[in-house]
Amino acid sequence: MDLQIMDGPREILLRDVAASRLDAAIVIAGEGWAARGVPLGPERVLVAIARDHPLAARAAVMWPGLSHCLLTLPRRGAGMELRKLVLLHGILPERIIFHDAAIDRLLALVRHGDKILLVTEGATGIRMDGVVFRPIMDESGPTTVDLTLCWRDGESDPVLARFIELARHHHEDDVSVPGVGGV
Repeated sequence: MDLQIMDGPREILLRDVAASRLDAAIVIAGEGWAARGVPLGPERVLVAIARDHPLAARAAVMWPGLSHCLLTLPRRGAGMELRKLVLLHGILPERIIFHDAAIDRLLALVRHGDKILLVTEGATGIRMDGVVFRPIMDESGPTTVDLTLCWRDGESDPVLARFIELARHHHEDDVSVPGVGGV
């Protein structure tokens, strides 16, 4: 089996799954997917900032504290979904800059200045000297996005079938524990 991992906007990944160019995609949950899918759970939204940035001294950042900042978002991956979240929290569109670069390049940009990069928690696996991650909070706690595993109808590879089975099992376990998971 040939494993290929791709980043991209949610709509493009789902289109590629529907057209059988991809077997499956893990995306931020949302409208527009009528085929098969299983919730994977929430993932926190974080800011990546230089260690010496004033916000780095805080354990967490509130949305109003970002309203005066210039926010950097990746054009690939979760960038467009993060933009919707930023706008939902009252930050003006002119405070957002998109870069068409991989997360590691954007983290390097953050390390050397006053840039603030919004990412999902999965990006914390990339370590960059001089960069720290802080969760973004709202009135109810950490800001999160819900992830979903989506796949096309039809025959699937045995490895993919096992991955889907594991995701379903994990989701069922979360739903059966009171206060955890759920749809």
